[in-house]
Amino acid sequence: MGLVVFKGGVGLLKMFHHWTEVTRLCGFRLFKILLVVLAITAFLHLVLLPAASGGYNDECFLPVEKRRILRNMVQNISRAFDKFGVNYWLDYGEF
Repeated sequence: MGLVVFKGGVGLLKMFHHWTEVTRLCGFRLFKILLVVLAITAFLHLVLLPAASGGYNDECFLPVEKRRILRNMVQNISRAFDKFGVNYWLDYGEF
């Protein structure tokens, strides 16, 4: 788009038409940018980060070794909290 000069009695109408055209183009560009950002975020969240961390696709039920490690961690934290008089509770989530 070049420089637009408005002259004459219909200048406001031409200016309004030009403004709506510019707004529409900017809005479409913004929409495309947001769409690209959404696609990148979805790719990071659903593909790249799970593959890198190995955090997803883990078993729903813990294997014996992981369960033993988790039990040991909870017992150690429980002992430390009891030693310092900290009130706590375990939330097992919804069944």
